[in-house]
Amino acid sequence: MEPTRINDAKCALYQTVLAFGGQVNFGLATFPVVLSGCSAGTCTDSCTAATGACSPPTGVGTTGEFYAGSGCSVAPFPDWRDHESCGNEPDCNGASVPAIMAQDWENGGNVVVDMLQDPTWGGAPPASNIGDLLDWFDGDCANSRELFAIGGTPIYGGLQAVHEYFAFGWSSLWDDDNYCATGGPVPNHATPLDFNQDRPCRSLNVILVTDGGQSAICEGTPANAAAALFNTGVTIQGQQVPIRTHVIGFAGVSSALVDPIAAAGDTGAALSANNEVQLAQALANIVATAVAPEICDNGDNNCNGCTDEGYNHYCNIGQTCCSWTNLTQRDTCIADYEQSVINNPPDGNLDELPCITVAQKDDPVDGPDQWLCYNPGDICDEIDNNCVLGADENQFKCGSPAHCPTAEVCNGLDDDCNGQIDDGNVCSGCTPSTEVCDGCDNDCDGWADNGTFGTIACGLPSPAWCVGTMACEAPQAVPVGTCTTGGYLNCTNTPQPETCNGIDDDCDLQIDEGYSSIQCVPPSHASGLTYGSPSQCTYGNTQCISGAVVCVGGTGPSGEVCDGIDNDCDGTVDNNIAEVGQPCGISQPPCVPGTKACVNGVLVCQNATGPNPEVCDGADNDCDAQVDEQPLADAPTTPGCWIGGGNCCTFSNLSWCPPTGASCDGVG
Repeated sequence: MEPTRINDAKCALYQTVLAFGGQVNFGLATFPVVLSGCSAGTCTDSCTAATGACSPPTGVGTTGEFYAGSGCSVAPFPDWRDHESCGNEPDCNGASVPAIMAQDWENGGNVVVDMLQDPTWGGAPPASNIGDLLDWFDGDCANSRELFAIGGTPIYGGLQAVHEYFAFGWSSLWDDDNYCATGGPVPNHATPLDFNQDRPCRSLNVILVTDGGQSAICEGTPANAAAALFNTGVTIQGQQVPIRTHVIGFAGVSSALVDPIAAAGDTGAALSANNEVQLAQALANIVATAVAPEICDNGDNNCNGCTDEGYNHYCNIGQTCCSWTNLTQRDTCIADYEQSVINNPPDGNLDELPCITVAQKDDPVDGPDQWLCYNPGDICDEIDNNCVLGADENQFKCGSPAHCPTAEVCNGLDDDCNGQIDDGNVCSGCTPSTEVCDGCDNDCDGWADNGTFGTIACGLPSPAWCVGTMACEAPQAVPVGTCTTGGYLNCTNTPQPETCNGIDDDCDLQIDEGYSSIQCVPPSHASGLTYGSPSQCTYGNTQCISGAVVCVGGTGPSGEVCDGIDNDCDGTVDNNIAEVGQPCGISQPPCVPGTKACVNGVLVCQNATGPNPEVCDGADNDCDAQVDEQPLADAPTTPGCWIGGGNCCTFSNLSWCPPTGASCDGVG
């Protein structure tokens, strides 16, 4: 598409919908002008980067882009007020529609693509609207769907229309006498919200992209509409839910015109963008703030109907823990534990974590308020104290079958798992038993571990290098019936350094932990690009995702334009610009044409001599092929006569010469 302002906006919006559609629920509204009658196929631009000329409008503005070359036409709303491009003011002689707006409100927005209803409260998911959204930005005028630029910017009315859409629904048929509770047209654009079943945690946002402030010909103060969206918002399940308004001032609009709108909409200040890349970045920044990542905190952070998805949930039974009977006491337990982590990092005092039964952890209703996001660990007690990975994970056991350490008794076993059997004088004499690999003289022959013992398996079942065996220490001479350091030797497995491969390389029951991200060139980038200022290209960062190192993020190149930036990232700023070297100016003496050049990031016309105001001197000062035509900059005021030197000036039957014998001293 021709690199014009409207096409830059379309390309940035197209990229944003492709990048975030499916993660974010988008809709689209334009200002209150309707496009119709377009022919299918590539839209014929009338606004061009070379000349800046645009097609004349049909009564809704001065100049603009509505693809007249593709057969398109534009029309205002029915019963428009103030000006054709301001929209209308819905009203009714009787009771009005029971919605957020009173009668005679400023309907200055045209909903063209509806948002989707959230299916999480029930029902089948709706069909995607991504295709409908892209139709408005793809450069094809089929079905009269293409973003256009014509008329004013009734921002106040546009925000009011969007508020009505969220709160009740919106109708393209409303006018100044049918906005009625009964008998009028019902909304043909239903609200995307279900006020009884949707979740009040939903993040509702309006993104306003404008290249100007509120049109003076249209009524209202935009900041008031943004404040109403945030302060009144909508009511879901009895709770007031704010609607935030984000603002992007595009193509040099003054921040003084748009910052108050963003401030009233609870988003700080407006963002600024002057080209496609900057607009796409601004849109991405706004979308990122609206998508909350899920963390383990017993809450539904991303408002998808699921709590702490993707995280382990723990119980805490059979060990020392913080008792509680209500959620306030439970929160106190959590706060005390979190403080202990600060005082004694990294684990803190696990005894401060609240007690959680298995039933509380798995309760389908109250579970999210009760389960633990912190791992209290296991003690060696043959019980799964934390409800993950089975009983006694990461605890040392001994014997066969393996058992937790207990006080040593005289039983021919290593009860306390210190590698010695019946140590500590628990037996009064040596009672022979079968020799086992435990560092003790079980058979009372003066030798420890002098039996025939095979190896035993140890480590983890996979990967292969985590599988190992343990062999028994060589026999050692000891006093009869006593023990020494012996038993089974260390496991022969060979843990490896952890890498990003979806495997537990270091045999610690964790996969791909500790991956260090580095800068990388995104796979979509061509080779040989230049990165870093003044280039617009930025590196991505590597991440370990599903066992593979993936390069994510980064900014790629775009076509070179005259803006002081290396847009195509070839190492040179403002090179190979198509317009540079082309003729410019006026080729009509005394004017002299020049050539276009890119100077300090601005496209200028060099070496040209331009026109001057026409004066009465026998020359074509304004280079329009006419000499001394009106208006003349040095013509006398009325009454008066020509008092300049030189020849008498006469043009179009008018003369400013004094009559014969007269002077310019009198009046007449």
